[in-house]
Amino acid sequence: MDGRLLASGYPDSYLKDLNKHVVFLGTRFDIDKQGNFYVSYEVDSLIYVYDYDYNPLATYGFQGNEMNLDYLSIYDYKTCRSNYRKERQTKGHYYWLEFVDETQTLFRSYRKTGENDGLQIFNEGKLIGDVEVPKNLRVMGYIDPYYYSYIVPKLDENDDSLIIYRFRL
Repeated sequence: MDGRLLASGYPDSYLKDLNKHVVFLGTRFDIDKQGNFYVSYEVDSLIYVYDYDYNPLATYGFQGNEMNLDYLSIYDYKTCRSNYRKERQTKGHYYWLEFVDETQTLFRSYRKTGENDGLQIFNEGKLIGDVEVPKNLRVMGYIDPYYYSYIVPKLDENDDSLIIYRFRL
């Protein structure tokens, strides 16, 4: 794969078994100050980098640790609807992407098996860390010298709390 998308708009990893990926059709992206796009698909381990005109610049990435990739084959709307929530809560997928211009660092959050999720940290396209983080953690930005992230815990539908973390690399 050279960074191009197939006519469907998804990378070829999706078309290998589309019935297993129907619940995970989300796309996450961020744009840097030069107008380059960093794109991640929910069940594709690669990150695609495109310029302002959507010409491919780079492709990099690694599968996250301890991801449950045993996706349920879903052939119809009814099966999809009844299994959607459980699949998204228990199966591995990449759910957040944030590029920090100041440090040329890209963060990608992913669903793991167990109590924690994973966070991949790339600097200039190289994986420099893959760490366990609390469920649903999303990096949101950088104010020197700290990176900031948050979690919306949603303990129940009336819970509107927000947990914010700050950290350094």
